Amino acid sequence: MHQLDPNWCLPSKIDSNPMVWYLMVNGMMVDVRYMPREVQVIAYEKGLIPYIPADR
Repeated sequence: MHQLDPNWCLPSKIDSNPMVWYLMVNGMMVDVRYMPREVQVIAYEKGLIPYIPADR
């Protein structure tokens, strides 16, 4: 358990927790919320993010 751990984050705070949305893509940390929808769908299908931000 550590600060901003997504596993211990309140559901109401998921949107504002950066650790939920940062992923390593081609060796760089990126915020998946700003990636194309196709990338978000892949991350969602792999269970890396809780929902597809582009659909909200």
